Amino acid sequence: MISFQSEIEGKEAQYGAIAEPFATEGFVLGGNWDYDGGYFDCALEKDGDGETIYLRLPAQVTRGQLDDAKANLKFLQPLLVRHVVHTGIADEVGSAGTLNQFQSPIETDGEIHAEDHRVAKAEQAIQRIMPFLS
Repeated sequence: MISFQSEIEGKEAQYGAIAEPFATEGFVLGGNWDYDGGYFDCALEKDGDGETIYLRLPAQVTRGQLDDAKANLKFLQPLLVRHVVHTGIADEVGSAGTLNQFQSPIETDGEIHAEDHRVAKAEQAIQRIMPFLS
């Protein structure tokens, strides 16, 4: 995981105003959110070997609670995250002769290669959502 400087830092918006346009641009609120903040994730790259590079936008709630459309969010420094999962057939069989479809990832926070190229792609994605922020 790496962080990088971006003009999105310090920008604010109401959750209800950005939820739909963010989703249209591929940004989803990650499952680990709480009432004080969360992360908007956008898959920048996926390959056939199970690797995905995500742009992660941390957002802090400055007023209200995150599940409320009127919650005010402030965006923090963006991150690039590399996630690698198993592909192909699993070698592990459970005691009932079943396969475990919920395997642990190979790497949840792997090293980011071609950093400059990926930061440039992340900035392009950020530019698509900047019109929705103040």
